[in-house]
Amino acid sequence: MSYFIYLLIVASLLDVFFQLTVVSLFSLTFLLYGLSLILGSLISGFCLDKFGAKLIVVIGLFATGFIVLGYPLIDTTGQMQLLRFVHGLASGLLLPAPFVYLAGLNTDKTKHRLILFSGVSFAVALMIGSALGLIIEPKFSLNHVVISLGISMIILAILVIVFFPSEPKVTKEKSTLPATLNLVKNLLNEQHFGFAYAGALLLMFSNGALAYLLPLKIYSLDYGNQLLLFLIITLALVSSLVFALPMSRLDQHFSKSLVMTVGVLILAICLLLFGVFKLKTLLFIVIILYGIAFTCVLSSILTLVVEGSAQVNRGMAYGLSSCFGTFGVISGVFIPALFPTLFTSFFISALVLILCSAYLFYSIKVNQGVSS
Repeated sequence: MSYFIYLLIVASLLDVFFQLTVVSLFSLTFLLYGLSLILGSLISGFCLDKFGAKLIVVIGLFATGFIVLGYPLIDTTGQMQLLRFVHGLASGLLLPAPFVYLAGLNTDKTKHRLILFSGVSFAVALMIGSALGLIIEPKFSLNHVVISLGISMIILAILVIVFFPSEPKVTKEKSTLPATLNLVKNLLNEQHFGFAYAGALLLMFSNGALAYLLPLKIYSLDYGNQLLLFLIITLALVSSLVFALPMSRLDQHFSKSLVMTVGVLILAICLLLFGVFKLKTLLFIVIILYGIAFTCVLSSILTLVVEGSAQVNRGMAYGLSSCFGTFGVISGVFIPALFPTLFTSFFISALVLILCSAYLFYSIKVNQGVSS
């Protein structure tokens, strides 16, 4: 059962990563898609705690599948922007749901396994989604890919209905808007989640900046799509490998927030190096270092959310993670796009991460002082 849930995680993330490669990133269409993804994640967090993960997974898969099948029918820019917005709502609804369902199977003995395979699923979705976007023009038409993706989502929804058991009922307080807002406030003020959400925002800010700037860097050097594809595959393979190695369990020996913050600082250094280096070999070295840091940050985020959430607030906890991650991607694209040169954009993106990691180091020190 758990392996099928990992497949659902791959499917939900693959849809998002694929969209990031086919949508013009610095555009109104991308902004609408990103904002609706945030809204959809918030709605998902509320609905997951109220109705359970199975129903939201089924609705999210059916909605995403049928919406994706509508792309070949689009004729105008306005229709495309409207469909992207609705697509973002459906994807946001789906995104946290498999994680919540999987977290319901978590025990102390299976926690590390859950985090390991969740991280590998993230890396696999990143590789497949990005690769699909890059090979569309030379190998396949966009319509072939989106139709295949839509049909796959619908088939997965039917399989969930047939084979997934419903979660056990939990007695919860009546869901009202004030109660939901109070829950959000409490989650944001809790130390575990505060660091997890900061990490999600900064990790995806870095990924957004890299998704926007790395293709421009590669094309400016006249290397073409093939090198970009190999770099993305290398990133995914390194991340998957590191998740399977003892290195991914650094947060068992050190503070999770500390491991996450060091990882964010390394991501910043990698962005700086991407702005400077031109040789293929050096770019591959940097992407390997980026993959290691990416894994450390993601592993810490997943651990903080898994350990901090209870069954009564798990949906909103994961929904907020998706919100912060999506906002990170949007800002990671739009902030570097404001600057005139590639080096300046890489430098500013790295500077944002360095300043934020400095604040996180300060917060860790303050919290240690309070706890002692």
